[in-house]
Amino acid sequence: MPSKAKPDIIWILIDGVRPDKLKSCGNLKRPLLFLDEILLKGTLLTKVISADANTKTSIHAAYTSLYPSINKLNAFNPMYLTELDPLAVTLTDILHYSGYKTFRYQDVVKWQGMVDIEQSIPTSGFDIWESSGYRRIGDTPRHSFSTIKRDAFITEFNQTPSPKFAFIHLWTFHDLNCEGIDKRLKAAGYFGPTSELYENNLLEASEDFKDVWDKLQLTNENLVVVSTDHGARLDFPSIYEEEQQYGVRLRDISMNTFCSFIGFTIPRQIINNMVRMIDIVPTILEIASCEQLLGQGRSLLPLIRGEKFSELHAFMETGGIYEKPSSTDESNVWGVRTEKWKYWKHVSKGEWLIDLENDPEEEINLIGKDLPIKDYLQRLVQEYINDNRTPEQIYAEKAQAKGISRYFMKRQIVPEVSLFLLVQKENPHLADIIDSILAQICVYFELIIVDTTPDDRAKIIVEKLQDYRISYKKYKLNTSLTSIISNARGKYISCISPDIIYKPYFLYELRNILRSKSEIALVYSNYIYIDQVGFEKIINAEKIFKKKSNIGYCFFARKEAISKMTPSGTKIFNNDNLCLPLIEDSLIFHTSQSFGYRYHRAGIYTLGLHFLYKVIDVGRKKVIRQVMNLIKIGKVLKMIVKRDFVRSFL
Repeated sequence: MPSKAKPDIIWILIDGVRPDKLKSCGNLKRPLLFLDEILLKGTLLTKVISADANTKTSIHAAYTSLYPSINKLNAFNPMYLTELDPLAVTLTDILHYSGYKTFRYQDVVKWQGMVDIEQSIPTSGFDIWESSGYRRIGDTPRHSFSTIKRDAFITEFNQTPSPKFAFIHLWTFHDLNCEGIDKRLKAAGYFGPTSELYENNLLEASEDFKDVWDKLQLTNENLVVVSTDHGARLDFPSIYEEEQQYGVRLRDISMNTFCSFIGFTIPRQIINNMVRMIDIVPTILEIASCEQLLGQGRSLLPLIRGEKFSELHAFMETGGIYEKPSSTDESNVWGVRTEKWKYWKHVSKGEWLIDLENDPEEEINLIGKDLPIKDYLQRLVQEYINDNRTPEQIYAEKAQAKGISRYFMKRQIVPEVSLFLLVQKENPHLADIIDSILAQICVYFELIIVDTTPDDRAKIIVEKLQDYRISYKKYKLNTSLTSIISNARGKYISCISPDIIYKPYFLYELRNILRSKSEIALVYSNYIYIDQVGFEKIINAEKIFKKKSNIGYCFFARKEAISKMTPSGTKIFNNDNLCLPLIEDSLIFHTSQSFGYRYHRAGIYTLGLHFLYKVIDVGRKKVIRQVMNLIKIGKVLKMIVKRDFVRSFL
């Protein structure tokens, strides 16, 4: 089936669509939507079981082809997104390694500290990482995610030479459902959408999908994947009470999804066999003739071709969001599903055994009926819970089983950037600074800890992290910076300050500037001072550079621009005794963006000014509120007078 040329790959994910609400997936009572028409253009799989019931864990499992407990992202809590095992290979790691230019677009973005809490996929391996810039559809100018930025993203993708890959995550359906749960429904006890609301919003989501589809310049030589991430509970007036009584359930209405592989000689057909979301990426890679991802999934290409394909087991897990206490930081229910049976085990609420063939609504618990299948499925789930293997162990075991001697691993990726963290004194924020580097998006890097302190405190922090991207070495205090940089593997370098918490897109944004401006040797940015009471002040690094030749805390340089001969050069702001020796006449570029936070203790005078400004600001806002209230009162009085004036003529 695959040809020698690598196809362009587009994966479009429409958030939160239940297959049983689509005509293409078997619900003949529903109208034929544009989405249905596209799904039927390829091989449509109508029973694709998600590894989890929420977006972040289900898509991370799909991208790594590893179940949540293995890739370490098994938490509903979005602040745990940085916990993904750094050794877990992703789809884009392999595509990037195979020569693809990789794009990602998501309709929503919500940065909170080091985490975009709406992020749904691993960031590694991406060249382009974009979003609309809006937190929800209600913030958009026309109440639509069909924005200028999305159009620009699609245009750039269309114009990029092959091979290329794009992941496009559409949130219209998700946000419309969230908006529709108004106060009236909540007052009636509904904390999820009703069927009527859900089905009406699906019409609009299909039109939003059409907007994207029509703008992509697709041909039969492209491989297009259209899927969703999880289902939804509808018409549940008492979600809280249900979860508190039974615990969260792994029901098909939440776990069942769909996926269609379109184009690139994929046949048109509907397959109702149960498969898993962790099988999508191995299928994409085999169709595209790329390196294999030896995770826990299997390629579905034999099934698509009509060849013999053995039955699969789909493991599932999730946390009880509405339970008391809730379990958002880790899973508390685990299960397994086959074509005909489903079993799940809750940490405190007992077990469920469902005969899916005779009880598709999953209402009858067969635990206690002494059915032999129960012991078999129970043993599978317990083995899954006790599985403590690392991603690399799974890759090695699967390679051995397949007789493969060479396979792709994360360690073999040459870092694009070499970062040097200079530790010259005790620092209470050191662990947080390292965490901010490990949370950097899209850029492959190595972090080299340059420790000149007399103790081993920095070493202890590094050993606890056990991250392959970090290396640690003791140096003498006066060791030449140039001699350390010469051993770097990355083509870009940066010195990380032990006093700065870096924003997660620090490396990504500065790298993109150097990529787009080949004449620039070094780019540096502004940063922000935060004092002990939380007041922020943007520091203009360009002004400091003009006065003292200090480039500041946030910079990014080409390694080739570093001179091995020059004894002095541009200073690094946090260590005046250290210089970055650049080749003569190297161009330096400043961006006004701010990519780091530096904590400092402000003096009494500065704190007094902050307090005064705060009082003035509060006073100003109070005056504005009073004026607005007076305007409202005036409008009301005007209406009353007008009404009485009209009545006098009646």
